[in-house]
Amino acid sequence: MNKKRAAFAFAPVDDAIIYAIKNLARGEANEGQQKRALAWIVNMAAMTHDCPYYETDRDTCFATGRQWVGRQIIDLVNRKMEPGEGREPKDNTGDIEGDISE
Repeated sequence: MNKKRAAFAFAPVDDAIIYAIKNLARGEANEGQQKRALAWIVNMAAMTHDCPYYETDRDTCFATGRQWVGRQIIDLVNRKMEPGEGREPKDNTGDIEGDISE
C-alpha cells in the first residue's frame, strides 16, 4: 500500500529533475529536460492527479491549491488556439513579473 504524501511535503526529486528544472529556468533545457520538468511539476509538485482530501481542512485546502496549479498548466498545454492565434509574441524574452530565482 502506498502511503499518502503529506499535502505540504516537498515532492521527491533526483539529480535529473534538479538539472531539468535548473536548465528550464535558464532557458537552456533540451527537449527531454523540458518534458521531464513539466511532468514533474504537474504530477509530483502539483500532485494534480492525487486525491486531494486529507484528515484536516487545512491540508485539504493546501492540496487543492497545489492541484489548481497543475490543472492550469494542463489546460494551457491542451488549449485549442483559434486560427491566427498561437503565434509567438514579438517580445518572447520569458520575463513574467521578474526573475524566479530567490
